[in-house]
Amino acid sequence: MFSPVELLLAAVGGCNIMTVEPLTAQRGHRLVRLAVDVTAEKAAPTLLGSVTVTYDAEAPTAEGREVFETVAERVHERHCIVSRSLQQGTEVKIVLGE
Repeated sequence: MFSPVELLLAAVGGCNIMTVEPLTAQRGHRLVRLAVDVTAEKAAPTLLGSVTVTYDAEAPTAEGREVFETVAERVHERHCIVSRSLQQGTEVKIVLGE
């Protein structure tokens, strides 16, 4: 069973990797290997600090590696809704039913 924090980190990794792979392939570069490791530091007992996404990727050519790196940066900055929501500090509202 996963903890809530593990699920959050899995969502960050999943969002990034599921966006990076097809965008890299669309640019004509299939990756030989692509995996991510996502870790977080605690800022306080009930608050996460920074979240780090570390890619383990292999491209068959130097050009493919450049394309992957460019795509990964762009995904991080513009496309991954989970990472971007964390960076922006998305408000979470609680509604208590009767």
